[in-house]
Amino acid sequence: MNYHDELRRAFEALADRLREEVSRQLDSTRRELAAAETERVRLAIEEASAARATAEDEAAARFAEALHAAEERARDKGRREGHELGFREGHGQGLSAGREQAREASEKRPTADDAATRRLIDGLRALDGARSLSEILNTLAVWAAGESSRAAVLLVESTGLRAWRFHGFESLDHQPSADVAAASGGDILMQAVQSGPIFGASGQDLRAPAFAALPDGPMMGAAPIVVGGEPVAVLYADAGPDGRGQVSQVQIEALTLHAARALEAMTAFRAAHLAVDGGWPLSGRPVVQ
Repeated sequence: MNYHDELRRAFEALADRLREEVSRQLDSTRRELAAAETERVRLAIEEASAARATAEDEAAARFAEALHAAEERARDKGRREGHELGFREGHGQGLSAGREQAREASEKRPTADDAATRRLIDGLRALDGARSLSEILNTLAVWAAGESSRAAVLLVESTGLRAWRFHGFESLDHQPSADVAAASGGDILMQAVQSGPIFGASGQDLRAPAFAALPDGPMMGAAPIVVGGEPVAVLYADAGPDGRGQVSQVQIEALTLHAARALEAMTAFRAAHLAVDGGWPLSGRPVVQ
């Protein structure tokens, strides 16, 4: 075998190895390409599945929202219809109940009002029937006590106040003392004499007179009896030490004003009578007898 034959066989062997290597490389490349394609397809499938799941979730959420909105609209409509129906029924029932209550109240109220009005009319008539200045004051104390638990009438003098008549104060009822209210100071009595009728709960801001021995809390009131523009006496009334009684301000003020008019009329009548007879002058304060 010569040199050329050996060289040809060597080239053929090299060519075979090259073909085998190229074939292996091609097979490897085909396998890699196939694996890559498989992975790409798998990823695409996964992405498609995820997208479909997301779309399904979004569709389900939109459906749930639409269903919730529809249910809310249905509930709102039901509530409105129920409210309107309930309003119509309740309005009718309430109107009937209100009319019934108003009827019952109108039947009951006149009873209480009539009783208070009757007491006031009787008290005013009693004051009109009094025959002297003293009887007017005594009558006022009695009827004022009927509109409270206790009442007292005190005369206004230059030195202060002098007790005249007590009603409901136990031992003081029959033994009024001139010294009982002499030291009234700044209590409710002097406030009434100086400023007019005053009513309220006893306490630091509104002190009861000493003879009342009233604790803080119970209601009380005082009203001046004014004749000729000047206070000649003062009426005191309270709910009692236990505070269980009442103090009817309107009734007591009405009685006090009427007593003042009765005193004024009787004083004027006596002054005119005495002036005609040449006795008592037409001016001056009335004297309680």
